Amino acid sequence: TEQMGRIVNELDTINFSIKKASQLVKEIGRQ
Repeated sequence: TEQMGRIVNELDTINFSIKKASQLVKEIGRQ
């Protein structure tokens, strides 16, 4: 259904944000 697609899309966006955030944390931790 369309609602499922929207939920999956939201989760995808959240997952992407978490990946970007953890990359930033690694970068900061290296300094």
